[in-house]
Amino acid sequence: MDKLSAKVAEARKLGMTYGQYMVYLSKNEQSDQKQEPTQAPATEKPRPVCKICGKEIPPYSGRRCYCSKECHETFIRNDARERNRKAKGISPDEIITCPACGKQFQRGNRHANIKYCSPECSLKRHRVTRKKKGETMKVMLERGAKLPSRAHRYDGGLDLYCKDDVEEIVIPPYGGSVTIDTGCHVQIPQHFVGLVKSKSGMMVNHQILTDGTVDANYTGSIHVTLFNNGQFSYTVKPGQKIAQLVIVPCCLPPLELVDELESTSRGNSGFGSTGMF
Repeated sequence: MDKLSAKVAEARKLGMTYGQYMVYLSKNEQSDQKQEPTQAPATEKPRPVCKICGKEIPPYSGRRCYCSKECHETFIRNDARERNRKAKGISPDEIITCPACGKQFQRGNRHANIKYCSPECSLKRHRVTRKKKGETMKVMLERGAKLPSRAHRYDGGLDLYCKDDVEEIVIPPYGGSVTIDTGCHVQIPQHFVGLVKSKSGMMVNHQILTDGTVDANYTGSIHVTLFNNGQFSYTVKPGQKIAQLVIVPCCLPPLELVDELESTSRGNSGFGSTGMF
């Protein structure tokens, strides 16, 4: 009875009935009897590796096979090349001879139409091919004439010179003009035209202007007419640069006679129709 009364008193202290207290005791005994299972030390899973560059893919990047967008694009490009080679029956082990330098290299993962071992060889071969196709302009010089030249490699205009064996030529001011024979004959390729333009230094500093056109079928000497719009006379010295020749493409569409032209948003609106500002 002493044990029973002690349990009842203990249940009252805990605010439980006798039955609730007995269930409470039984649960505690069961939990004491259970032993905690031994857990093996957690091992970190190896990080996935990029299929292209072999680098470890950073965590929380959302990628599974590639470490960056560039590697993914490289994989797509290589896969397309491989499918193209399989469709054409080309082996990646094929040995190719570069037509530019003669070096032999393995096709590998290059595209099916590869011909050159490097971009440099491709550019070199392209330049040679263009030269062989005749994309040059023939020039013939008279006695005392100078060969047209470019001051810099990528200048658009070829400088035209006055002859060396002529005397100084004076151009009178206020609209005076002089025509100078350069003694230079050019054979402009078909579908191109030569435009004779003013030298910027002569135009800005002395108001010397010129303008002209050299057709592709004209092979005579180029004559340059200089106009002096300044207040002072200008002297042209022998062998001096007087103009520049710009070679540009020329479209030659055939003409078609019609009774009426198609209507446009501008129509007949001419000078000053678009306003000043």
